[in-house]
Amino acid sequence: MIRLYSLAVYAALFLIFNSCQQSVNSSQIDNPLIAKVHDYELRQSDLNMVLSHNMSPADSNSVANAFIENWIRNQLWNYEAEKQVHDDKRISQLVNSYRTSLLGIEYESQILKEKLDSTISQQSYADTYEQYKTQFVLEEQILRGWFAKIDKSSRNQAAFYKAWKQSDIEAVKSYCASQSGDCVFSEQQWLDRSALEQVIPSRFLNGDQIKKLSNYKKSDKNYNYYLKYSGYTDKNEVAPLDYIKDELKRVILHARKERIIADLTEEMYEDKIQSNHIQVFTSPDK
Repeated sequence: MIRLYSLAVYAALFLIFNSCQQSVNSSQIDNPLIAKVHDYELRQSDLNMVLSHNMSPADSNSVANAFIENWIRNQLWNYEAEKQVHDDKRISQLVNSYRTSLLGIEYESQILKEKLDSTISQQSYADTYEQYKTQFVLEEQILRGWFAKIDKSSRNQAAFYKAWKQSDIEAVKSYCASQSGDCVFSEQQWLDRSALEQVIPSRFLNGDQIKKLSNYKKSDKNYNYYLKYSGYTDKNEVAPLDYIKDELKRVILHARKERIIADLTEEMYEDKIQSNHIQVFTSPDK
C-alpha cells in the first residue's frame, strides 16, 4: 500500500498557512489580528499553533517573527496564484483529494495504534528470515571478535597480550582505557569489514586467519594490532539473521499493518453491503 506522506506534509502546510478571510465578531477581541495581506488575515490563534509554553521569551519571539514572515510570503504567492489560476474545479478537486488523503492517513494511524502488536517472537523472525533471506546478500564481509590497536610505546603489553589470549575481558578493557587504546569488542554484534579497517589496516585482516578464527598479533612501525575472531560471513553470502534483524522487524510489522488495514477494509465492505449502504449502478444502454 503506497502512503502519500509527502502529500500529507503538503496538505498540513496548506492548512496552516492559508487562513481564510474572517468576519468580525466578538471572539476577535481575544484573537487579535497579527498580520494582513489583502484579504488574508493571520490571527493570534494561528500563531499559537507554532508556539510552545516551554519556549523562552527570546525563542518565542524568534519563532513568531519567522512564522509571520513566512506566512506573509505565502499569502503574497497565494494572492497572485488566485489571480492567475482560474481552473477552480480542478483546484477544488485537488484540495478535496489532499483532505481525503489526510483523513485516511490519520484514521489509519489511529487504527494501527489500537491494533498493531509490535511484539515479535523468535519464531516469527526465523520464519521471515527463511522467506526473505535470499534478498539480503552481503555486499562486504562482516566479522565478530575482539580487535585492538595499541601504540608500541604503551607499557605492559606483555601482560595485556596474556589477558587477551586468556579472554580476560575486564583486564583487556581496563588496559585499553588506561592506555587510550583503540579497542573494538564485537562478539555479539557483526562488524562491517570497512568499519573494522578504520582500526586495523586491511593487510592485517588475513583471509585464512579469519576463516580459522585465529587469535594473533600484527605490528607496523607505530602500533601493535591484536585480533581474535569469533565469527565471519563473506561477501556475496546470505546475511545472518541477527545481522538483518532490524530489517526483518520492519518487514514483519509492515506485513501486520497491511493485514490489519486489509481486514478492516473487508469488514467495512461486508457490513455496508449487508446494510445497503453500497450501491453500484450500471450505465444505461445507449
